[in-house]
Amino acid sequence: MEQETYLTVSEVRQILRFKSDKTIYNAIRAGKLQATRVGRNLRITPAAVSEFTRNKTATPKRDPRNQKERIARLMRAS
Repeated sequence: MEQETYLTVSEVRQILRFKSDKTIYNAIRAGKLQATRVGRNLRITPAAVSEFTRNKTATPKRDPRNQKERIARLMRAS
C-alpha cells in the first residue's frame, strides 16, 4: 500500500515563495488550490500545487497613481 505525500500550508508557502500563509488559505477558500482537511489542519498534495501553478495567472499590480485618482474622485463625489 503506497502512502501519499502531503504538504502543510507553510511548506506550500515556502515552495511558492509567498510571503504569508494567508495567501495559501485564500487560494484554498477560493477553490483555486485543492486541499484536504486532516483533523483541524489542511494538507495539500504536490500534484495540487503543480496544478495551481499551471493554472495561476498573474494579477497586475495596481498603479498607485490610479488609486489616488479614484480616491480623489470619490471624495469629490461625496
